[in-house]
Amino acid sequence: MMKERDTAAVLREFGRLLYEDAPDWQARMAPAIRVNKNTLQKWQSGAVPLSPDHPALRDLLAHAERRAKEMEQAAALLRSASEHPPQHPPEPSAEYYPTPLVSHPICRPAARARRGSRSWQTAPNKQVD
Repeated sequence: MMKERDTAAVLREFGRLLYEDAPDWQARMAPAIRVNKNTLQKWQSGAVPLSPDHPALRDLLAHAERRAKEMEQAAALLRSASEHPPQHPPEPSAEYYPTPLVSHPICRPAARARRGSRSWQTAPNKQVD
């Protein structure tokens, strides 16, 4: 059975490993094990003792097992993607786009401006008071 001081060291090491040395690992871990970030910081510093049978450690183990399962699923996804590279669709033919879009009346700049609007009545880059 671990001593309380050893528990703080295990907590620090676990946070470092799980969150890849992120400076905010306490803030990221606290919601996962349902404790306040300040409490977690006090535990990891040793300022407040963390007993080896504390329920937060069971939550921490469950969190680690969830993360391990997620990482295994992510690795399996990457493996399957590398085995079956995505097939790109063929380029659309000329029949697919028979008319260039810029020649369509809706795409013309004059068709987009509303009559009566200042942008329709003035030249580009001209200041209107």
